[in-house]
Amino acid sequence: MAVLAAAALCAGGGGCGAEPAALPPAVASPALALWSEFLSDAEVRAALPLLAKEGAALYLALSAARIGDPALAALLRDAAGAGVPVRAWLLLSEQDGYWANEHNASEVRAAALAFADWREAEALPVGWLIFDLEMALERSRAVSEAIEQEGLVAGLEKIKEGRDPASFAAHRQQYFELVAELQARGLRVMGVTYPMVLDDAADGDDDIQDELDVPIGGVPWDEASFMVYQSLIYDLSGSWHGPDVIYSYARSAVEQHGARAAVALGIVGQAGIDPVSMPYPDASTLLRDHAAARAGGAGSISIYSLDGLLQQDDPGAWLDAVVAPVVPEEGDAEVLRGQIRGFLDG
Repeated sequence: MAVLAAAALCAGGGGCGAEPAALPPAVASPALALWSEFLSDAEVRAALPLLAKEGAALYLALSAARIGDPALAALLRDAAGAGVPVRAWLLLSEQDGYWANEHNASEVRAAALAFADWREAEALPVGWLIFDLEMALERSRAVSEAIEQEGLVAGLEKIKEGRDPASFAAHRQQYFELVAELQARGLRVMGVTYPMVLDDAADGDDDIQDELDVPIGGVPWDEASFMVYQSLIYDLSGSWHGPDVIYSYARSAVEQHGARAAVALGIVGQAGIDPVSMPYPDASTLLRDHAAARAGGAGSISIYSLDGLLQQDDPGAWLDAVVAPVVPEEGDAEVLRGQIRGFLDG
C-alpha cells in the first residue's frame, strides 16, 4: 500500500523527481553494456567473444513479434554460456509506436507479460526487461521533420503539444502497476529515456515527461537510465558539445535516482531506425564522455550500439569497462540545459 500511495502522490502533481519510498533494494548493474537493435542472431552470436573479453553486458532488442521464438531462446542461452549477461529490450511494431510511451501502455503490458510467461516456461537466462521510453516513432519523426523544415523552436513547440496531465497521470499509474507486477514475478525492470526529463525536478512538476510521453518519475524502476546521446544533442542544437554535458546529466541522474542511476552514450556508427547526421567521430571522444559519466557518479554505462561498433576498424578500442572517472572542464552544459528547459518547461 505504501507503493500505491507514492504513485498516487505523483499522479496528483506532488512531483516525482525523487524515488518513491517503497523501491526494491538496488542491485549492482554491469559497468558496461552494449545495445543491439538490428543485428541478426548470427551477427550477435559472432560478437559474444568481443563482449565477453571487454566485460560488457548485452541489451538485446526483443521485438514483441519474436516472443516465443526458439531461435532467440537459443541465442539467449548461448550468450549466457559465453558469460555475457543479457537484458531483453522490449520493442513493439512501428504501428504500435515502437518504443514504450504514455499512449501504448496496454500494448506494452501485453508484450511484457507475454515475455514473462515465456521466460518462466523456458527458464530463459534473462533477469531484466528494458522499457525504452520515447515518443511514438511517428510522433518522433514529426518532431524531427518540424526541426528540419521550420527550425528548432517549431520542433519544441510540437513536443509541447503532447502535454495532457490527466492522461499522463493515468498512464503512469499503468506503468507503475506493470513494473510492480513484473518485479513480483522475479524480473528486474529498467527504464531508459531522454535526459531532459531530469530537469522536471527544478520546479517539481512533470511537464517535460508529460510532453514527451515518458512516465519515468514515480515508477519503481530497478534502474533508471538516461540517453545523453551527443549525436542527438548535435541534431537538436547544431553543434557538438563537450563531456561536461554528460557529466551534468549524470550528476542529476544520481541526485534523483541514487544507486539506480545509469547513463547511455551514443551514437556510434550509422546504425539506428533513423540514423543521425553526426555519430561519434572517434573512440577517444567516446571514452572522454564515458570518463565524464563515471565522474558524474553513474555506476552503469551503456553504449548505442553494438551494431555501429562492429562497423569500426577496431571495435575494442571504443570500450573500457574500467575507464577512470575524469571531471571535465566546465563548458556550456548548464546553458544548453537551461535553454532546453526554458522551451519545454515554460
